[in-house]
Amino acid sequence: MLPRETAPTPPTARLPPPQSPGATATVLLVARARVGRVIGRAGETIKALQVYTGATIQIDQSSDPTRVVLAGPDGAVRLAAAMPGVRAERGGG
Repeated sequence: MLPRETAPTPPTARLPPPQSPGATATVLLVARARVGRVIGRAGETIKALQVYTGATIQIDQSSDPTRVVLAGPDGAVRLAAAMPGVRAERGGG
């Protein structure tokens, strides 16, 4: 009996990430001129926000206003959105 040929398995990096229970994402719109305050010098502010809140923060600067995507567990996303630097830059005070 000859071995059966199978289609190659695509690399896992191309597969979408699994959805975790309680995971959420929020998109904030921030003026391009102000997004630097969210990022911080050499990315220090955004890195600290991610560590402190547990949320993943991605910034798309290809448009104005800039899209800031907060993703992760629901509580982490709510905490990141409420942080003073993020809240102030999106116009929430």
